[in-house]
Amino acid sequence: MEITGEIKVVKDLEIFGENEFKKRSVVLSTDEQYPQKLIIDFLQYKVELVDLINVGDNITISVNIKGSSWVNKMGETRYGTNLIGWKILKNSKAVMNYPIIPDEAYKDVDKDDDDLPF
Repeated sequence: MEITGEIKVVKDLEIFGENEFKKRSVVLSTDEQYPQKLIIDFLQYKVELVDLINVGDNITISVNIKGSSWVNKMGETRYGTNLIGWKILKNSKAVMNYPIIPDEAYKDVDKDDDDLPF
């Protein structure tokens, strides 16, 4: 599922537990007649994607919807829904957390030089 809108808030990185589980959240205001402000979480290595966006950016985020249940202190079962982000499109281009090598870097490569062992 994809959600498009404007970034309103970029939260700080949170680290939990002994295994150092990482989470970073953003608040996105949707582009629709009645805009919704949605919290979208990025987990583990995907937290690095958030470093590449800023408040005010208009973006599209690909999300998975995750449901959960738990029992509170009063013994009542509670339910919740989380949006987990895994891809960001900014200006119709994917935001990546690794450098892009320009095509010019390959222009001097000799295509006839085939010294591969297979």
